[in-house]
Amino acid sequence: MIEHHSVAGRWTAVAVMLVAALKGRAVLLYFMELKGAPRGWRVAFEVWIWLCAAVVVALWAVGGTSA
Repeated sequence: MIEHHSVAGRWTAVAVMLVAALKGRAVLLYFMELKGAPRGWRVAFEVWIWLCAAVVVALWAVGGTSA
């Protein structure tokens, strides 16, 4: 289990979310074929995927210890 307060744990969580966001982006662009979609749709989904990742990391960073 990753310790919340350790430097390695903090960077590990950020790295995992970065990989998850990149994988989600790949699924959106290639599997859901948004690569050929109008620019507005692509931008909306790109913003959404990165915003979700940022919110998860931010909530994890400010969260306390779990029970």
